[in-house]
Amino acid sequence: MLITYGIVDFSTVQNDYTNYQPNPDQFVKVGTNTLFPFVLLTSGVAATATMQVLDINGDEVQSSISLIVATNDDAKQISYLGSTLTGKECGHYQLKITHGTDIYYSEFFEWSDDLTEFVKLTVSPYKILVLNNYTIDLSSLTFIQYFATSKSLNGRAIELKSETNEDGISKNYGDEILKSTVNFEYEIELVGNDASFKFLAMIRPSTINRTTYIEHNSRQKQIYNTAVEQVENSGFGEKIIIKFTFREQSFISNNNE
Repeated sequence: MLITYGIVDFSTVQNDYTNYQPNPDQFVKVGTNTLFPFVLLTSGVAATATMQVLDINGDEVQSSISLIVATNDDAKQISYLGSTLTGKECGHYQLKITHGTDIYYSEFFEWSDDLTEFVKLTVSPYKILVLNNYTIDLSSLTFIQYFATSKSLNGRAIELKSETNEDGISKNYGDEILKSTVNFEYEIELVGNDASFKFLAMIRPSTINRTTYIEHNSRQKQIYNTAVEQVENSGFGEKIIIKFTFREQSFISNNNE
């Protein structure tokens, strides 16, 4: 068993960097020197685990970092809260986790010094239930990921729609109250991969009563009621165009009471 919650996937097989080169947009993007949080649920038995950062040649660029290992029912839960390194260069890297005799590799991700043109998502989840058996508390973690946008939405990167819900009779008098609410819904097409799609899909169930923010060009919105849909897939999840739908947290409502 190996189940991941985070912005990248992990596997027992080390990926070949050359497999990523045909689709450079597929890399998960974060700021240079950023080590992002994650949680792994595994059937391993060791009480300790360490992590290394490897470059595209498999060489270590950061010495072993201790991870948090806890028992979760009959499984081991390996967690990392995230941190920031210093003195590293932008480029492509992967994580290697050693848990006893088990080795797990992340997919390659990109450290970038310039993310101003990208869409930033900040997700603060709560608790999730995995396989209807394992409860994972994510409340101490904050996930940040950057996405390139696709312009296939009628030539625009984002669409804005309004939706009005009314209940009652539209008149200025009478006993029945007219309740009206306007929600603002956005659709944006993001470029990612299989792990990106999974992470975006898990925002809604994992952030109930918590917060999610989207930011682009220094404009930030708190959002909810998110949904994802695959628009285009270049292969086995290597590069996916994802339609990400969300509603702005601020909405307008009124009644004739």
